[in-house]
Amino acid sequence: MACAYLYLSRLDYPASNDDRLNYRAKSLEEFDKITKSAPEISYYYYWQGCAFYDYGDYINSEASLKQAIAKEDLSIYHFWLGCAYLGQKDYNDAISEYNTALGVSTATQNQGHTNTSYEQRASKLIFLYVSDVGKQGLPGVGVSGS
Repeated sequence: MACAYLYLSRLDYPASNDDRLNYRAKSLEEFDKITKSAPEISYYYYWQGCAFYDYGDYINSEASLKQAIAKEDLSIYHFWLGCAYLGQKDYNDAISEYNTALGVSTATQNQGHTNTSYEQRASKLIFLYVSDVGKQGLPGVGVSGS
């Protein structure tokens, strides 16, 4: 149900903002229940992190995605953690997570696992974008300690 509420809050159909906010609240409530009932399953924290990200709550997104990574080191988790950092304008950590996503993707492929092509392409594209932003000299990008 949590994912269903998340998707309903994303749909662009004739619904009021109150409906969307209600679906958002329900999805976060359901994700909270799920992660408490099965705290060992990384995928639940991943979806919870994506929901927080989707709602613009990048700090809670970061926390949930870090919990997912602590349970299982998957490149898609690092990719979305990079997005959470990017949402917080923490460019150095975003670049680091995108690099990690690329490294995990390569390492798992070398171990005989395959990641989705979406995951690989998205990580590479975002890394290139963030790297290009860094080359443009925007404030806080590529500066240690920022």
